Amino acid sequence: MFYCRAISFVLLALAVNSMGLYGDDSHEPGNSRPVAMRRAGENDRASGERQREGTRLTDVGGRFELAGDRITFHSASGRESYRLLENLALERVGQVLSESRAKQDWTVSGTLTEFRGANYLLLTKAVIKTASP
Repeated sequence: MFYCRAISFVLLALAVNSMGLYGDDSHEPGNSRPVAMRRAGENDRASGERQREGTRLTDVGGRFELAGDRITFHSASGRESYRLLENLALERVGQVLSESRAKQDWTVSGTLTEFRGANYLLLTKAVIKTASP
């Protein structure tokens, strides 16, 4: 009896695996998976798809925007935008943003995290490139 159940379970697991129902990332980008479930490759960051946990952003140009009590970063290309996680680096950026309403171009570095299908940026470096009135 136990032997039959074990064989049934193994066959069921093989069937599920062959149908591709596991949440692996080996699918082609052109498939019908929802955007929240798609992941961009290492070199496809500009695709607008969710990035892997721990992906490093290094010297990406863009602008910060205040939205209520949250700050978001929008890349210069316009394809990427991230909500920022609170830390000391973001507090300092927030002070600069509150002191001046001028449009400011920044270069940022940090680490991306994932939560509920969205990416968040943990800021490690932010440098003002230009500030226009």
